[in-house]
Amino acid sequence: EAVLTGGDDYELVFTAPPDVRQALAEVALSTGVAITEIGRIEEGQGVSVLDSTGKPVPLMRSGYAHG
Repeated sequence: EAVLTGGDDYELVFTAPPDVRQALAEVALSTGVAITEIGRIEEGQGVSVLDSTGKPVPLMRSGYAHG
């Protein structure tokens, strides 16, 4: 939970459609910059965190609210 909700984060996060996955892998390889898929966007509201078995992980805190 602390990794998801606390501290300073200095990673770039972006979204990309599934059909560019291979192109992004090639960019990562050619530049030496790791790109890690961490989730997906689905219809609905909010954010769900799932464990390695696909079960929801309840979070008691939220991260910093940029005002």
